[in-house]
Amino acid sequence: MIEITTKLGRFTIREATPADAPAIARLHVETFRETHGGGPTLEIRLSQWTDILSKGDPNDFAFLVIDADQTAVGFTRGVVSDGREFHGVLNKIYLLRRVQKHGLGRAVLHVTIERFVKMGLRSMHLNGWAENPNNGFYEHFGGERLVSPDGEFHGGYVWNDLPRALSDHF
Repeated sequence: MIEITTKLGRFTIREATPADAPAIARLHVETFRETHGGGPTLEIRLSQWTDILSKGDPNDFAFLVIDADQTAVGFTRGVVSDGREFHGVLNKIYLLRRVQKHGLGRAVLHVTIERFVKMGLRSMHLNGWAENPNNGFYEHFGGERLVSPDGEFHGGYVWNDLPRALSDHF
């Protein structure tokens, strides 16, 4: 568990547990709508997160960002790849808009990368959205754009050396 103090107050980052499924589901719906608009219902997200967190799979983990009122305001999900070219997958990273740009994204990304490194993984990727207004965040912390053979960017990023990303960007 990590505690962070920002001008918004005190926050905690901790690993999510099965009991956190309802909070993450609500947060996932809200943050997805803020970022992309629309999205799956709360019922669908609750089913997904209940399934993910109840498995207790060490290769599929989530970190939760919680404010001083014990309200979830952000989360990440990391998954070990099933043998593709990258080792770790930053499957999700979302923060409520009202808490962005205060160091919480940096902190929760750091914790997620640290977990992958502790697992012996050296690289990670994420499949994002090319029009995401927050893509600069990934680049600021060492993510390199993945482009198609014809040079088009579709929202994917890769970190080829996670230990170096930790030392260079955090």
